[in-house]
Amino acid sequence: MHKHCEKEQLPISGLMEPLFAKTKEGNPKAAMDELRILSDNCPACILAAIRQSGLQKVQLDEEGVNHGIDFEFDFKKELAEFWSVVNDAAYQAQSHHDY
Repeated sequence: MHKHCEKEQLPISGLMEPLFAKTKEGNPKAAMDELRILSDNCPACILAAIRQSGLQKVQLDEEGVNHGIDFEFDFKKELAEFWSVVNDAAYQAQSHHDY
């Protein structure tokens, strides 16, 4: 997927850094914002960083409260949006080429 992005894919370990740093500060939204920038908004890279960080896992305490972090990331939705943008750009490029 990342070949359709403007930047080269960073190592997943580098993509996880803002997740650890910003969530430690209590700011998962800032973590996602930074991850989106670093990953060039690549859904596969974002999902890989979230999953491999282990921060999203269900962490129930003795009262059943989940202490895992909800990064509010819907992979299927993000993937559909990503391909829509890629396909629209390809269509536009082809349309200009035909003239």
